[in-house]
Amino acid sequence: MPLDWDTLQVRLSWANCGLIRWPRGLTQDPHPNAETPDNDLVYVWAGRGGLNLRSGAAELVPGTCLWFRPGWQNRSWQTPDQPVGLTYIHFDLLNKRGRVIPPRHEDLPPEQLRFLDPSLVDAVTRRVAEVCVAGQTTGAPTAGALLAVTRLFEGLLRDLVEQTLRFRDRPTDPAAHEVVRQVCRLIHERIET
Repeated sequence: MPLDWDTLQVRLSWANCGLIRWPRGLTQDPHPNAETPDNDLVYVWAGRGGLNLRSGAAELVPGTCLWFRPGWQNRSWQTPDQPVGLTYIHFDLLNKRGRVIPPRHEDLPPEQLRFLDPSLVDAVTRRVAEVCVAGQTTGAPTAGALLAVTRLFEGLLRDLVEQTLRFRDRPTDPAAHEVVRQVCRLIHERIET
């Protein structure tokens, strides 16, 4: 049974969101063995690497989106001359009583999310992270800004879960995914220069 979004609430951990780029030359995760304190949505926008998930290995390439659960540890690495760049957003899912949904909840989606529009995922995760980072420097985001990005993020999560479940049993075209990843990488390289 999928998540019942009408009875859920998303709570952003705004002090735990941001955008990072791993240092060039580094091969291992700069934060090895770090345990995820809450749910963490990660969107990769640059670089090349890999990650050991509970469900198996995954590539860290532009267009990869992952949903980590509280208490999980993941080992990751990168190709030293292609530093991984990612946006991370920590959050909790609350039930109608305001309690955190357990990380092993059977209705949560797979760790690796599948979707059609990486530019949308990139834009929304970036906006959420930017508002949260601005709040980190000023003491807290404004109530209006936090509410706006929380709703935006909740909409993205709903869409990602729906698309992931819809495509779960369909075969994917690896060549098409590679083209999308290359386009995302080029866009981000041009933005950074």
